[in-house]
Amino acid sequence: MTKLSKEISGIRDGLKKPVALIGMMGAGKSYLGRALADSLSMDFIDSDSVIEERAGITTSEIFEHYGEDKFRDFEFKVIEDISAGKPLVLSTGGGAPTHEPTFEVLLDQCVVIWLNAELDLMWSRVEHSKSRPLLQTENPKDTLEKLLAARAPLYGKAHITLDITFKNAGRAEKMLTKALYEYLNKDSV
Repeated sequence: MTKLSKEISGIRDGLKKPVALIGMMGAGKSYLGRALADSLSMDFIDSDSVIEERAGITTSEIFEHYGEDKFRDFEFKVIEDISAGKPLVLSTGGGAPTHEPTFEVLLDQCVVIWLNAELDLMWSRVEHSKSRPLLQTENPKDTLEKLLAARAPLYGKAHITLDITFKNAGRAEKMLTKALYEYLNKDSV
């Protein structure tokens, strides 16, 4: 059995609740979440997709028509529902931890992992996106940097912090698996 196979098996055996990935837009939550879910043979859920499905409109439209507070209310309900369920991998919106009730649910009901990516890496992934409501500003990169600075203390409360300072997705997947395995088996590692 390879080291990676041992880690995957150990996670499947030890995980009793959802894994929630938090971090800024462009950090890789959806991509790495899908990869982790696939390797663990678990479901993957993107909270923004569920919000859009339930609301019948896009995240951008929710922000535009109802504002961020209403979006955070939708987000809380979705995350509360998902977090009460079986082990799976959940990708949250970047602002989920800014809503205290939502973050409390995540920290209490999930294993929370902060994907802490460098600003330039995140920017390279979101700079051409028109579907990021909070980046529809005069200087979106500056906005992203300010959001990161404001949110980092909240993200830092996660159970696991994974620094992503490179573009190699395969390496990031292995690091994520290893970090989760070590967290779940910290008494025996």
